Amino acid sequence: MAKKEKNKTKVTEKKPSQAKERLPILLDFTFSVSSLVIFLIGIITMALSMFAGVDVLTAAMRGCVAMFGLGIPTWLINFHISQNALESIRLELAKAKEAQKNNSGSSTIEFNA
Repeated sequence: MAKKEKNKTKVTEKKPSQAKERLPILLDFTFSVSSLVIFLIGIITMALSMFAGVDVLTAAMRGCVAMFGLGIPTWLINFHISQNALESIRLELAKAKEAQKNNSGSSTIEFNA
């Protein structure tokens, strides 16, 4: 009986897990989808080149060029999405800080009156 009680206490004692920091859903989705699409396009380009009878080095070169050619525009899209997300968060924090200053200033005036 004593062993069972010890096992139960060990199971119930859980350490608080650390909160995981995650990207916002829009950023996470765009990063994941763009990485997946770039990878698949490179693999498909290499496979189609190999099926066409091209040697391995040429097929690898075509796959790399396809990944690079598609990677630059998707990087620019992800960059702009990230910049706009950070800018909107910065504006929200600035508005909250301004509202806090306005609320704290009006409360001191009320106390002084």
